Amino acid sequence: MRHLNYTCLFTYGRELQSPQLGRFYKRNGYKGKIQPTDICVWLEHNNEIIAAARLTELDLENRHLLQLRGVWVHKEQRGKNLGSSLLREIAYLPSLDNHEIYCLAYPHLTGFYTLNNYKHLDEENTPHQLINKKKGYTKKGIETIAMKRINHSITP
Repeated sequence: MRHLNYTCLFTYGRELQSPQLGRFYKRNGYKGKIQPTDICVWLEHNNEIIAAARLTELDLENRHLLQLRGVWVHKEQRGKNLGSSLLREIAYLPSLDNHEIYCLAYPHLTGFYTLNNYKHLDEENTPHQLINKKKGYTKKGIETIAMKRINHSITP
């Protein structure tokens, strides 16, 4: 497998001035909208976005609880470990050192998240904000698994 050289970039949604990230998501089938409080992280190769993720605040009173959302790799770049590279870059962002990061993973992606230092959560250990989002997905017929990043020990 050939590995790509990439650049990792991040900004807050309110500072995002280029519509390039929104276009990347739209072209690749993601329907979520970048919010002003989101932390946006993406990988670029040859000035083109090849993978991206968003981190949204779960609790406006406790801004150290984040939800990982919108983890997408360009359709033509899948299978090159870019999703894992993206999660590794997020794990090492100094500005996120004291944050707890959660996600609602589709069942077929739990292995991917487990390999990248996320663990399954039972309802007792899941923030109520994430439980409410999970219930919303369930009502729409979408199954998700609550997971949490367990540490920064991903090997660079």
